[in-house]
Amino acid sequence: MLLEVKTTSVLKNKWMIIAVASLCGALLGALAASFYYYQYEDLRSKISGVLTYVDIGIDYGNLTRVWHNRTEALSGATLFDVTKHVADVNYTVGGWGTEITAINGVAKQGSYGWTYWVWNGTSSSWSIVWAGVDKYIIVGNEIFTWYYTNGFEPPP
Repeated sequence: MLLEVKTTSVLKNKWMIIAVASLCGALLGALAASFYYYQYEDLRSKISGVLTYVDIGIDYGNLTRVWHNRTEALSGATLFDVTKHVADVNYTVGGWGTEITAINGVAKQGSYGWTYWVWNGTSSSWSIVWAGVDKYIIVGNEIFTWYYTNGFEPPP
């Protein structure tokens, strides 16, 4: 009779362990499914845009200008996103949005800093953009230039 009690006790504990292990497995499965669903939705939102192209120039203010023509971007991308794709960018985020403080190692210094301009095909001239770089949504086939200068004169 003593033997029967021990066997029943062991069987009860074994089923308890199996139940707890199954519960833990189900919980881990649900967590993994949630994680991968989030990853899927994030990727889907990133690739759901239409592929477009823009041209980006970087004018270092010393008669050196480098062009990145036909730079790929998805619709809805900002100029900040595209600039980070073609250059090594340092920036700060403040009350006015994101400010580019350095491009490819050329940093804001004294009164010199980076401004960005968009080509106005109607007037055949550069137009400064007063919106934050992280707020400016690009449109396909636009032409931009980053200009390192100490004022707001358009690039040459």
